[in-house]
Amino acid sequence: MNAANFATLLRILCIPFIGWALHVDQYIIAFSLFLFAALSDIFDGWYARKYNCESNFGRLFDPIADKVLLSTVLIFLLASPSSDLSAILCALLLAREFIASGLRSFLSTENVVLPAGSMGKIKTIVQFVALAMCLLNWETGIYLLWLSVALSYYGLGQYLLLSTQKMRP
Repeated sequence: MNAANFATLLRILCIPFIGWALHVDQYIIAFSLFLFAALSDIFDGWYARKYNCESNFGRLFDPIADKVLLSTVLIFLLASPSSDLSAILCALLLAREFIASGLRSFLSTENVVLPAGSMGKIKTIVQFVALAMCLLNWETGIYLLWLSVALSYYGLGQYLLLSTQKMRP
């Protein structure tokens, strides 16, 4: 297992501990683990590209790890009485993730592989920064999450357009 895949695996292993920390109101622990997980996401992509060790494991599990991390933190923050997170914001973010995953799965059945575009990477960074701010109960985090909704759906539109172009005979 290369370092990039190991970083992805560590991110996945952090998720239950982040959920536990949020469940028992240990926001500093949750923030620290979340920060580690977010940085591992940056590291694994950089490492895989720099050392030319991209793998099927990474292509499959890196986006899953991101989605489960995002979902876990959103759900626990939504359940927290001290959070200003709204259900509509969570629903919009999670719906986009399910739609993108479904599209990616469909495209794989057609032997079409679309790598993550720059908008998807920007969206993920904005989401991770926003969620980190929300874990610290900084109000700005909510505004950044709304920005990430706009970026998410714009990027999804780009992904849909590119996928239809790739699907043409």
